Amino acid sequence: MLFSLNRIVSSKFPGSTSLGPVDLGSSKVATPTTLLVKYHQPFAVLPEMLASVYFTMVPRDFDPKNPDGTGPFKYQSFTPGVSSTFLRNPNYWHSGLPHLDSVVTTNIADETSQVNALQSNQVDVVDFLVTGFGGGVGRPAGCTSTSPRPAAGAHSPCAPIRSRSTTCGCVRRSG
Repeated sequence: MLFSLNRIVSSKFPGSTSLGPVDLGSSKVATPTTLLVKYHQPFAVLPEMLASVYFTMVPRDFDPKNPDGTGPFKYQSFTPGVSSTFLRNPNYWHSGLPHLDSVVTTNIADETSQVNALQSNQVDVVDFLVTGFGGGVGRPAGCTSTSPRPAAGAHSPCAPIRSRSTTCGCVRRSG
């Protein structure tokens, strides 16, 4: 984990500036499963922050051209700005899972196009919509919110609200 945090900061990856209060130089690996983290100042949100997509932990011999892991899917292909494809990992530790043979993520640049793709059944899931479901397109029929990130004071995570800082996801449910 310390290797990954240092890699994020030294490579100036997204999220690296969020680690400002962490003193990585004084932090150390105490045991194979324990990291002692030192801080320059109080930083209570570190556990939540580490769960963010920006803080991917990788082994020391990580090769971004051939990523490997223990998750439910294995890397097959990646085309920057276009798509990523992952196949079911036959060696996944949880027998019987995953229930899918593959996952394809498609990059769609703008929110209106994301919502249109969802409504026309071109995609099954969209995420990180920050302007209230497609810049005013409206909530897609049959849409169930997933991974809501409500703005402060929001009462219903994905309901149309006035705040532009709400980030929500949507899954198209058929049947």
